Amino acid sequence: MIARSARREPLAGVEPVGFLDGDPSRKGQRVAKLTVYGGIDAMAEAVALTGAEALLITMPAAAGAVIREVTGAGLAAGLVVRTVPALHELFDGSVDAYRIRSVRVEDLIRRPEVSRLGEAVREIIHDRSVLVTGAGGSIGSELARQVFALGPRRLLLVDRGESALYAIQRELEDRPPHGRPAPQLSVHLANVASRPLMGRLIAQSRPDVILHAAAFKHVPLMEAHPSEAVHVNIGGTMAVLDAAIAAGTPTFVLVSTDKAVAPTSAMGATKRFAEWLVADAARRTGRAYVSVRFGNVLGSTGSVVPIFQGQLEQGLPLTITHPEMTRYFMTIAEASSLILEAAALGTPSDVFVLDMGEPIKIVDLARDLVRLAGRDPDTVPIVFTGLRPGEKLHEQLFYDHEVGRPTANPKVMLARGSRPPQMVRELALQLLALADGTDDNGLRDLLFATVERRRRSIPASLGSTGPIARSSRRRSPATAVSSGVSA
Repeated sequence: MIARSARREPLAGVEPVGFLDGDPSRKGQRVAKLTVYGGIDAMAEAVALTGAEALLITMPAAAGAVIREVTGAGLAAGLVVRTVPALHELFDGSVDAYRIRSVRVEDLIRRPEVSRLGEAVREIIHDRSVLVTGAGGSIGSELARQVFALGPRRLLLVDRGESALYAIQRELEDRPPHGRPAPQLSVHLANVASRPLMGRLIAQSRPDVILHAAAFKHVPLMEAHPSEAVHVNIGGTMAVLDAAIAAGTPTFVLVSTDKAVAPTSAMGATKRFAEWLVADAARRTGRAYVSVRFGNVLGSTGSVVPIFQGQLEQGLPLTITHPEMTRYFMTIAEASSLILEAAALGTPSDVFVLDMGEPIKIVDLARDLVRLAGRDPDTVPIVFTGLRPGEKLHEQLFYDHEVGRPTANPKVMLARGSRPPQMVRELALQLLALADGTDDNGLRDLLFATVERRRRSIPASLGSTGPIARSSRRRSPATAVSSGVSA
């Protein structure tokens, strides 16, 4: 497909000269009028015969280990390496020469595609009204793209950042409808923590599905601004939930985080509260209000990959907090598609946990990025800066008392064993009353005392998974976000 497309579209800048394929039976065959020279071991011979300058990896369904092997071979042969997007990025099914792009770090951790509950997701989205909060963010904007492709009747986008909201609005407005009526797009510049505003918006639009991705997520920044974390992550979730309940919204999905598990940061503790609020709302209404918990996403705003890329471009050392630090990683597109899968699977109070695979050492991720930049990792210095306030060395996806149960999708697990406190709304209101910025010590103490007291009330041995850096009993100085890893 790529070879034929390249011939039809010379402006794509690709001139195909041959194929490499791991199937021995194809060696010597002609496909699209080009010779199949063999597998990776035939690369040097193929380059010598054809004068090839670039290697195009056209395996959208291949696992990251395969992409890593082929990319390494191409770079070792002195070729420019390019690829086509993964299957879950190809919403409209089109693969042509214009879709070719550079290999990214997320391609190297790509997991094999699995069968999905595509029809079940389509049933809750197609011809329905869907509201996405935090729609200008990394996850929110990707959710908006994937929902838009499923043909909702109406798509409402909410964000407090005007530039990001405008960007996703323009992107979706410019998308071709592919032979069906384009969804009605409704854009709202709004803070989810504004109860009157969210109440009016949801009462008037009466969405069938709410995907609540709006949140403050940067750990050190929220350590310095716990009042803002409480206002948005707790107050905003409460405001949207209350409006959804009043409007009769049947499906609500909270985008949560692994930092909500045994939290050591204000951000993680507020997201744990948000999970409780969703479960409490589901308990009171009997509706499919659920949370979806997962780790880091590659390429999100302020995350590790853009930081490393900026440092490489400027010729600076790569800064990493600790040589043993690990994180769970997933691509933005895969995380968003699995959030929609969880929405289709959800029953009241469910907490879903996405299968993140094995945790990845940040040092290894940095070295991969250096290789993709065409440089020798041994020539790029790495500086270890130490854990920042609120950070853990390692994250975990489940509490010790939670049991992971399989679902119809092997990449989506169900966490059983957690219950919200009976007085969670009252506790949330107490936190919101303190969140005026005048007593961050008292706010932080109440926040962690509540989370830790709830942990102690469940018979399990809980604790952080490795060293942490948090000063929950004293005022944290305002901390500038440095060029270190944003975990």
